[in-house]
Amino acid sequence: MEAGISSIHFIGYDLLDSIRTSADAGFRWVEIWYEQLRPLKQKGKDLVPELRATGIRWSIHADMRDLNITSRNAGIRDESLRQVQETIRYAAELEADFVTVHPGRAGSTKDSKEDYFPIQVDSFMILAETAADAGIPIGVESMEVMPRAIVTTWSDLNALLDAVASPYLGVVLDLAHLYHLPQEEQRALIDKAGPLRAVHMSDASAAVAHLLLGEGDYDYGFRARRLATRYTGPVFIEGYTPGQGLSAISRLMKAWRDIGL
Repeated sequence: MEAGISSIHFIGYDLLDSIRTSADAGFRWVEIWYEQLRPLKQKGKDLVPELRATGIRWSIHADMRDLNITSRNAGIRDESLRQVQETIRYAAELEADFVTVHPGRAGSTKDSKEDYFPIQVDSFMILAETAADAGIPIGVESMEVMPRAIVTTWSDLNALLDAVASPYLGVVLDLAHLYHLPQEEQRALIDKAGPLRAVHMSDASAAVAHLLLGEGDYDYGFRARRLATRYTGPVFIEGYTPGQGLSAISRLMKAWRDIGL
């Protein structure tokens, strides 16, 4: 597997300088959150030479804050889809390898996953078609067990991918999101989820889903090593902690190397 860094660590810092710093530290990939690209007000094609010069490969994480592509409210859903489609098209112009997309959530804790499945399938069919037109694959991210989450297990992911049936739709497996799942569900995701576009990794605890590596009580290394028996692509280290940012980059690389991959 190849070490990647999430641009969430670059909040408050210059994006391109931060990517250069990460490349110098040994990271081979960066996942750039689209919300950090928007303020640059540059066309994707104009950023490509600068990104190439860092020697690092890149993907894009679509916006998810305040968006919900599976909302029952058509206005919210349509605007959310519009913004994710914008991200996909920009990512293609930026020559990114793929785009990570959050799957949306239920409107109420009293709703069931099944209530939202038809809407979710319709939304991802639209996004998969956009991805096909743009010529860039996308991956739906597996989510943590929490109120209103609707894509948390292998069966959730598999049902969605089977229904959409597009080669442009794959999976981004977030290992920290497995924390509260039963062991058999964790094994199913690690052993069977796919096709995998990428993996997210961070430490975790019972109270916090994303911590810097080494700051929680989660055996992320064991899970990463098990996954490495079938996956060789990028693993993006998340777990941003405000106030640490770039100062944590070299420490995260050391933690990655300590896993022994």
